[in-house]
Amino acid sequence: KAVISLSSTVDRFNDDIHHKGGTLLSANLTWSGTMLAYLSRPPDPAIVGERWREMWLKRLENEPLPIMGWLQHQRRDAFWRHGSICEDYSAIEAAVLMIAGWADGYRNAPPTAAANLDAPVKAINGPWIHKYPHFAWPHPRADFHAEALRWWDRWLKGKRNGAEKLPAYRAYVMENVRPRPWRDRDEGRWVAEKSWPSKAIRERRLVLNPGGALEARARTAAGAMRLSSPENVGVMAGEYFTIRPDADLAADQRLDDAGSLVFETAPLEDAVEILGRPRLTLKVAIDRPLGNLCARLIDLHPDGTGFRVSFGVLNLAHRMGNAEPRPMRPGEAETVEIALDESGYRFLAGHRIRIAISTAYWPMVLPPPGHVTAEISLGGDSHLTLPVRRGGDVIDMPEPADPDPLPHYREISPGRVARTVEHDLTAGVTRYRVHDDGGAHEIPETGGLVAREMKEETFTIRPDDPLSAVSETHWVIERSRGDWSVRTVTRQRLTADATHFLIEASLEAFEGDRKVAERRWREKIARDCM
Repeated sequence: KAVISLSSTVDRFNDDIHHKGGTLLSANLTWSGTMLAYLSRPPDPAIVGERWREMWLKRLENEPLPIMGWLQHQRRDAFWRHGSICEDYSAIEAAVLMIAGWADGYRNAPPTAAANLDAPVKAINGPWIHKYPHFAWPHPRADFHAEALRWWDRWLKGKRNGAEKLPAYRAYVMENVRPRPWRDRDEGRWVAEKSWPSKAIRERRLVLNPGGALEARARTAAGAMRLSSPENVGVMAGEYFTIRPDADLAADQRLDDAGSLVFETAPLEDAVEILGRPRLTLKVAIDRPLGNLCARLIDLHPDGTGFRVSFGVLNLAHRMGNAEPRPMRPGEAETVEIALDESGYRFLAGHRIRIAISTAYWPMVLPPPGHVTAEISLGGDSHLTLPVRRGGDVIDMPEPADPDPLPHYREISPGRVARTVEHDLTAGVTRYRVHDDGGAHEIPETGGLVAREMKEETFTIRPDDPLSAVSETHWVIERSRGDWSVRTVTRQRLTADATHFLIEASLEAFEGDRKVAERRWREKIARDCM
């Protein structure tokens, strides 16, 4: 009768952790690494008894390598269409409440569902990471329990509590946000649109003009500009799948801007507020059949700090759709559109609106087979379209009464989280590392079960060679209680040549110090316009 969906997607192919704009996300590998590790965890003897070892070994013997199923489907086929509600919005009859956060990769689903579902539907977008809104960062939080109870009471119990009369879309419009090592709270306010799409939203077009100007009108004899980004542009992108409001989130954009074409307005005389999906239209030619483009919408503060408001990527072979990719004709210009992510943001007076364009966005997006040079026509041929609203309104969105609702586990040993970028100038290599040791904790009400999970993710690339990209994951999972202890170690490695992806992976399981199981994979999958 009813659905509450958080941090979800309406499009399994193009708006999930695997692909974006037809490009291949590195999260395809890292999520596979996460699931390979999680699937290797043993049953708990305290729950299943002496059968635990037999059950565990059988599962390890049959455990799949998740990335294999995903990487075999590099275009929008039945594998992805299954479970994508955008294939038939009319099939959903239940009342739907969809919630997401601007700081999460799954930010597009709520307004997209609100715009397309025939069933009763309400949408909420807050400032949050990939967490429930009553304990997520950045603040302000929202009282998810109150929202959920009202929704269930209305559609499951038939209570006339006005849930069906809520605004179609409630969103937190951020402003003046600065990248920080820890974003505890974002400035802004809650707004509401009675219907969505809203008639109050007006499109504003800004033209990409010579000299890096982003202006309302096209200049005559605008010409074109060439772009060939270093393959390591994108190190300030953060994660697609955000679990902490720290370096998981996009950092100051100036480093990535240095390898991009940037266009910006003059300092704004008045604030500009947007709510919706920006779009970048480009007339572009590339020198190879395959190539990617990334577009980032940036709030440029008066001191030069760049906050990424929204971004979009496009595999140019998918410019006409994801089901049947078509390589570009080298040197032949075509008009393409990059849909940036949904966003709610207010650019303040004195700030500038910047759009940055690059041919790489690594390590978030894995590179195409060749190093690409693009030529972008300026003037009326290329423009940014912003969904502008008047602003000035505000609604009340109560925060939860309990600021710390999660359980606290007894710490046995502390954890450590680190994210580093290393530019090896001697070897000409950029290395991007993620270290996440959650520490060891005793889980309440499990008879003293101690759990520890550690991961390392490493990405390397040469700025001039996309085929030098190497992506690796390494997980260690530990469980113990008294004299009982088990450990699993999993590894993955993804490389590519011009025609194939190469995957190596391993799984080792230990009971105490004794190895009890081992699996190894070595696979080769043809690239399909990726």
